[in-house]
Amino acid sequence: MSLELVDINEENASENVRKVPGGVYLCQNDYLSCGACCGIYNFYYNSFKDFFEVILERTLSFDKVEREMESVLNFGVKETQRIEKLGKKPFPKFHHCPFAGFMDSNYEKPGCLLHPLSEKNKGIDFRGLSYYGGLACASYFCPTYYNVSAKRKAVLRSAVEDSYSYGLLVTEDKMINSVFDLIEKKRGANLLPHELNDEALIKLEKIFKLKLDWPFKTKNNHPANYFFGDKENEQGSLVLESSEVAEILKSAKAEIFTKKDIIDAETFINKEITEFISLL
Repeated sequence: MSLELVDINEENASENVRKVPGGVYLCQNDYLSCGACCGIYNFYYNSFKDFFEVILERTLSFDKVEREMESVLNFGVKETQRIEKLGKKPFPKFHHCPFAGFMDSNYEKPGCLLHPLSEKNKGIDFRGLSYYGGLACASYFCPTYYNVSAKRKAVLRSAVEDSYSYGLLVTEDKMINSVFDLIEKKRGANLLPHELNDEALIKLEKIFKLKLDWPFKTKNNHPANYFFGDKENEQGSLVLESSEVAEILKSAKAEIFTKKDIIDAETFINKEITEFISLL
């Protein structure tokens, strides 16, 4: 775990503090990146292994594509058809960009294969050939940029170590705030960046990753998150709304049907948070 990105202030939150809303650049840093707004998770896969193999094959295939308009567009069409054959997308009306791939030689950091900084593009920006066009790609910022404080965003960025998990978590603005609110309510004080040692960061990562692996997860549940504001894919629950951990449970798409389910889930989450606080 790295503490370098945690020890910040609101005026100097990141190297891109003056370029992005909310003061902390979330899309990528030295070791993490997110492709969630490109819909990189929005296709049918059963496991991280499945996800990795599809995106890796795409990346390697695109390396061989001639960088001219017709070849690039043809690749996009064929890749879209390949994705459609895998099964129904979790969010049918949300685009999955066929040019979302791995940007590094270790195949760990997602990014745009059309970006001018991609080595084989030789400084040419091909993003105008994507579904939404280059302007949308360059100007969109997810809700977490606006709705989560700079300190909390920096802590999140330091707590999560792999890009796959990071991209699934970073757009969950309500869940992120709920986790921090519960921590601060339980300890009766704000969580300060300098309090976070390596052990506490590891525990905090485990809490954020509850949506990926915990006892209340629904069967055959896809981890992708729909974070746009049209509410089209939002599912309400009167049982959930009664809980202070509702946003965490929604993020995890937990199987909650009764008040006992709520009590069990709250007990589980509160235990995790208590253990985290003890490490500060």
